[in-house]
Amino acid sequence: MAEKLGEWEALILWALLAEGGRSYWESLLEKKMISKDHAADREALARAGLITSENRRGKGEGVWMEVTDEGWRRAGENLGVALPTTKLASVVLQAWLTRLGTFMEARNFVLADILSPQMQPPHPEPVAPPPPTAFDYGATRRRIRDAYLDLTDGHFNVRVLLKDLREKLPDLERGAQDQALKRMHLEEGTTLSGLNNPQEVTQAVRDAGLSFKGEPMYVLWIAR
Repeated sequence: MAEKLGEWEALILWALLAEGGRSYWESLLEKKMISKDHAADREALARAGLITSENRRGKGEGVWMEVTDEGWRRAGENLGVALPTTKLASVVLQAWLTRLGTFMEARNFVLADILSPQMQPPHPEPVAPPPPTAFDYGATRRRIRDAYLDLTDGHFNVRVLLKDLREKLPDLERGAQDQALKRMHLEEGTTLSGLNNPQEVTQAVRDAGLSFKGEPMYVLWIAR
């Protein structure tokens, strides 16, 4: 059974997730998503390993927070947890609904796709898992970087759509590409990102994208 979050711990976590999983504590206070009286709950989340909390006040910035992988997992297990009865919760809800709207538009979903009863086949046929294949991260990473530079005429810091990148790697299995891209995203100098302009998110772009911590990624940037 999943360990339940406390009411205020949950609200702080939801507020942080509504901001993409990272934010300054002071920014959430300014947006009236959390209360300054519950810094102890923030620290409880940090002690539990659900967020990182770094004091950057010396730089004049404040307390920087970021949801960890464990925090994302626990959040998914606590979607039904009780929240405190406060106006702050309505602000967090509004932020979540805004992000939900952006997600639906990017995926071409309608609300019924998410909230209508999900029908399951009465007796689903078991599907055999595909046979395991060897994954060589170093070789796959090199293939991706070579394809990136080929598309950018040898230049770094240029936007490359995953759609175009995948067309350069037709022989490289999609799962291996995704696994390598996600690991590269965590390395310094490599970034996956979405697209701010919904008009650019064509069906081909959407089909070539990948999901990282629940966020759709369509673009690869390599700085060096």
